[in-house]
Amino acid sequence: MFGEHGAMNMVDWNKPLVSGEGAVKKGQLDKETAVAPVERPDHFLDWLQCLRSRKAPNASLEAGYQHAVAVIMAMRALDTGRRQVYDPEKREFREG
Repeated sequence: MFGEHGAMNMVDWNKPLVSGEGAVKKGQLDKETAVAPVERPDHFLDWLQCLRSRKAPNASLEAGYQHAVAVIMAMRALDTGRRQVYDPEKREFREG
């Protein structure tokens, strides 16, 4: 992933690295540095536990829907080479 201040190397999802390589704004990041680990829940396990306990899951249904829309738009853009637009009223995608 590239940003203004550098790039994040996500080849190994368990050991992401950041560096100033490819940065538009130089000076923020010098050498390649490991990203501090962040505790992340296992979504499938959370879902199973919520089925048993009837508690609300970590991520809402709406959050899951929004992520799915973003993924579908990204794949359609990749497949077609065209920008995608989502119409939430009609729940439809179109090229933009």
